[in-house]
Amino acid sequence: MKATYILSWEEFAELYTDSWPRPDYFTAIVVAGVSLLLIAYGFSLFAFQPLRDETALSFSFIGFPLVLFVGAIASVASQSKKAKSKAMAEKRSKYERWYSKEQSFSFDQEKWTHETEAGRQEVPWTALLKAVEWPNVLQLVGENSSVIIPKRVLEPEALRTLLQLAFPVRNTPWPFQITAWDYQTTEMARLWRKHWFRFAFANVFGLVVLGWVFQTWLTSHEKIGVIIGWILAASAVILVLSAQLWFVPLRYVTSPKNWRSPKTVAFSDRGFQLSPDGRFTAWKSFPSFQEVRRAFLIFVDPNHYYLLPKRCFSGDQQTEIRRLLQANVKAE
Repeated sequence: MKATYILSWEEFAELYTDSWPRPDYFTAIVVAGVSLLLIAYGFSLFAFQPLRDETALSFSFIGFPLVLFVGAIASVASQSKKAKSKAMAEKRSKYERWYSKEQSFSFDQEKWTHETEAGRQEVPWTALLKAVEWPNVLQLVGENSSVIIPKRVLEPEALRTLLQLAFPVRNTPWPFQITAWDYQTTEMARLWRKHWFRFAFANVFGLVVLGWVFQTWLTSHEKIGVIIGWILAASAVILVLSAQLWFVPLRYVTSPKNWRSPKTVAFSDRGFQLSPDGRFTAWKSFPSFQEVRRAFLIFVDPNHYYLLPKRCFSGDQQTEIRRLLQANVKAE
């Protein structure tokens, strides 16, 4: 069959539903934590040394971090709104240039054909890299081209056939969910293997600084206000030292909800499909994979990967996943 259509802006924008800029809760929480430590130190100076010249200093420790704290909270909404407006304007411009004209789409069991004013492109299904299903559109990405098809232009039977071709998986979907512990153990183990010297040096250096802070504090004969300052300094060092314990879980908690929600995955020799994301990705799209003790990591690029926790899959399922990865993706 062949369908001729004009893609609407709403249909085009649907592709970016989950990728519009969102509030940076992670940065706001970290900045707020540092600000509160400084504010507490300022209050300790003001409370225990009100008659000395440190009054102005104490107010600076209260005032500047307070401004930083309020600014961090306010920027969560304002900067996100501006970034989203800018991103939408850029996508709107892209839509007007490339997707607002009449185009046509047809397919058979061997290939799909996409025609625009720029010409005609035929893509065999074996060259499919990614397929994403949205409520109103279907996106197909090949090795040299991509197309967005509104579901409204397809008959029900044609849509069912197209989905079967675009999502070539064979097994019953297997359920899984990424927990904070899955992410913590796999990400920290990966970072330690990759940057072990930096982590080791940072931890040793942090322990030395913490020891110096405690030694100075315990041998000091200063007033209580200064001692509280040393206590807060020690707290700051401990916070930095323990970052490897709270950094990753905080990243997990502030990540998009759909990344943390329950999913299913189905496999074939050509790739795998995630649901309810409605996304098929061919094995040839991935540069490498890594198997660690608790999970399979399928890399999209050096810093981003799909995480499949082993605890969610039976022994036979793990064997099948391992076989498909070893046969189709380079081991890291």
